[in-house]
Amino acid sequence: MHLRAGIIVFTVGVSAQPPSPARTRPDARAVPWSDAGLVSGEAVALEIRVARLGTLVLALLLDVLTQLAAAVVLSVLIALLFAALPFELVDAALNSATGTLALVLVLVGYPVLMERFNNGQTVGKLAVGLRVISADGGPVGLRQSLTRALVGVAVEWPGLVLPLISWVAGVTVMLTDRRGRRLGDLVA
Repeated sequence: MHLRAGIIVFTVGVSAQPPSPARTRPDARAVPWSDAGLVSGEAVALEIRVARLGTLVLALLLDVLTQLAAAVVLSVLIALLFAALPFELVDAALNSATGTLALVLVLVGYPVLMERFNNGQTVGKLAVGLRVISADGGPVGLRQSLTRALVGVAVEWPGLVLPLISWVAGVTVMLTDRRGRRLGDLVA
């Protein structure tokens, strides 16, 4: 079986048990817990549930609150650093550069670092029981996390490229994809 590369966000719950005979019959209904249809590299059916829009929105809201708190802390640290520097060194260019760097760290660095080093979970995903995995059921890689974050910042949230149109397109993609993937997941 050949799987396309990509990312899936799913609700935590993995079992290495073989599928039941009822689920292997063509006329059997899919078990609600296992709707992703993933098979590991060892040919074990993974029983995972794809995250739905409501759960993803709740995780996003919690992550936005976490990012706002991180931005406030980072702003205070930068202000303290600037206060310690000689007055002549602090100018508009330095303010602009550190502001841009802080914005990139909060919007891109936070999800990449959290997903990469926290087993595919940001604070919001951890709170609602979600995890990001690759399409083959393995852990998400750095390249995949970075791609997801960059697409998320540019197109999905806060939508720097045509905000209203990209938000409608992003929600439409999530609702029509059978695995509930967003644009960043498909690109990654």
